[in-house]
Amino acid sequence: MTPASEPTRYEAILAARSGLPGDLAARFARASRAARAAVEVNSEHEAAIRDVAAGVAGPALAGFALWIQEQVRQRGLRRLRFLSRDGQVLYELTRRLFPGLDLEYVYSSRLTWSFAATQPGRLAEAPWLFNSFIKSNAADVCARLGLTFAQYRPAMLACGVSLDPEVRADQRGQAQALLRFVDLPEVARAVEARIAAMRGLVLDYAALGMDRRLPDDDVRPLVHQVMDAFWCHPSLAEARAWGTYPYDSDPAGTAVRPLARPFAAEGQITRGDRAWLAGSLALSTPEARVAYIDQAPEHELAGAPETDLFALSGGRFCRRSL
Repeated sequence: MTPASEPTRYEAILAARSGLPGDLAARFARASRAARAAVEVNSEHEAAIRDVAAGVAGPALAGFALWIQEQVRQRGLRRLRFLSRDGQVLYELTRRLFPGLDLEYVYSSRLTWSFAATQPGRLAEAPWLFNSFIKSNAADVCARLGLTFAQYRPAMLACGVSLDPEVRADQRGQAQALLRFVDLPEVARAVEARIAAMRGLVLDYAALGMDRRLPDDDVRPLVHQVMDAFWCHPSLAEARAWGTYPYDSDPAGTAVRPLARPFAAEGQITRGDRAWLAGSLALSTPEARVAYIDQAPEHELAGAPETDLFALSGGRFCRRSL
């Protein structure tokens, strides 16, 4: 454990990025140390939670809130609405940092907003149709578009889509087949009216009840550096502490997995539904790490969360790292 009187590796990164006393990086470093000093810990597990929260999550969230404030200033915005559930912590933080803004936390469905923002003729460029920790199968894609699965089975089969529920969009052949299917003019026509109706509902919902300047520092490189240090290069203690956090590993939320779990050194070694690859490797034996890295596809070593390993660009799947 790092004593509160000594800087953590994240505070060292922040301090190294500081160019002047009192600039944003220096203030983040001091805030992290003050937060650690205020929280007593009794184990390595608790220290890992505290140190990452203070040195990584704190600067990342505060930096985003500062960016929001700058967008408000530049665009002349009068109101901000934060969407559940991901927006809750940002709403609470912005409310405390900038009390004069008109803020509200809005209950919503991620799929609803994604669907309303989609162009009917560009469905192949909508990653939300295919992405989840366990990628969408044929029935999932129809459900997300509001299409009757039985009605569109012939069209799917004609595009080469497998109807097997275990065949998903992260498999190359299935991915290309699903892209051909959503590119069909008949599919675009079928969803056009529904998307328009959803947009109207979203706008009506957003209208219900609605009648500190960012420093010159660009916070993004700083936040990226501490995030990269944690997410891609965790210590064993951090992997043990943060890797136990659960996440919903399928679109329906019917399965929950820890963020990280160790690899075995023998047999067929695959990533599976391990969302935090670096954390899983940190938990593994040296032999298991070498065995996985020797077999892993290139895109899995990019450092991206599982949902971001495949992005859609120009109607084709491509690999993307953070």
